[in-house]
Amino acid sequence: MKTVKFTLIAFIVSLVTITVNAQNQGVAINSDGAQADQSAMLDVKSTTGGILIPRMTQTQRNNISSPATGLMVYQTDNTDGFYYYDGAGWNYIGAPDNDWTVSGNDLINANSGNVGIGITPDALAKLQINGRVWQSGLGGSTFFGENAGNMDDGSNNVNTFIGNSAGNMTSTGDENVAVGYQALSSNTTAQQNVAIGAYSLAASSVGSFNTAVGFNTLLLYTEITGASSQRNTAIGYEAMKGGTSIFPFETPSGERNTAVGYSALMNILSGDRNTSIGYSSMENNQHGNNNTSVGYGAGPSTDNIDNSSAFGSGALTTASNQVVLGNSSVTQVKTAGAITIGGSDATTVAGTIRFDSGTGHFYGYNGTSWVQLDN
Repeated sequence: MKTVKFTLIAFIVSLVTITVNAQNQGVAINSDGAQADQSAMLDVKSTTGGILIPRMTQTQRNNISSPATGLMVYQTDNTDGFYYYDGAGWNYIGAPDNDWTVSGNDLINANSGNVGIGITPDALAKLQINGRVWQSGLGGSTFFGENAGNMDDGSNNVNTFIGNSAGNMTSTGDENVAVGYQALSSNTTAQQNVAIGAYSLAASSVGSFNTAVGFNTLLLYTEITGASSQRNTAIGYEAMKGGTSIFPFETPSGERNTAVGYSALMNILSGDRNTSIGYSSMENNQHGNNNTSVGYGAGPSTDNIDNSSAFGSGALTTASNQVVLGNSSVTQVKTAGAITIGGSDATTVAGTIRFDSGTGHFYGYNGTSWVQLDN
């Protein structure tokens, strides 16, 4: 009987404590008699326990009659967790909003709209950033585009690859620049190449110090045993492309060539130290060396001509060690200075003039013999 009396007394005391704490503010439930915070209708304080809200199954939750907006329960089955009623239906607290999700170490945005950082994105931009984009941890390199720099080993290569598959096979090659679809895409270890334009230097796997600007420029150049394909400069559509076929029987390997112009030196293979300037200039040269051509279609008329020079639209050399000024329509060559004529009597081209330093006379070849031209 005493036990019952003491229990009743304790219960009454606790009610009194709650009532006192509830005067003029919220209700406080604690063990130290502290008042409820003025901003709280219910202030529960404990260091040994928490608040336990009703637990029920999904069916029991759905059977709640006329739930109040803001009502909360803990669901124990199906997708268990905390749910609240928003006035129209029950919502799971912590459900993803389908904007950002985590998959392993990846953070994925599944939003169908665009993303802006520091700015409202343009309708055409999936990602728009107001400010700089810094890349670090790439050994001083910059990669932008699908598969760009894909095989880079991360060491201090200082490469710049911009465009789909630009420089994607480069592993240890350093100080290369590739801009454009598949530009320098097959290079692995070469250095200091510049490729600007779709497919420029696309098949260059080893050669270094090449410069290619334009679609398909230096397309097929690559190093093979005994060749270097280095120090070439090509500027213009398919300039120094390297053969007429995508898979030529002979791999291009020439070096120290310069080609400027649409399809200039287009078919070069193993020729070295050629200079070609002009639309389609030196197109016929594949293996010739030390040739110079300036002008539309100028250059050697056939392959395997060396040390020839052709100047003027359509000027074509027909033999090695020959200089041609202009095409067949040119009728006069003028100069403000003197012209020195020399040579040997081994020349057998009709109309040739030479000066014989031994006799001190000029001679002309008439197609049959040399004839002295002066007295």
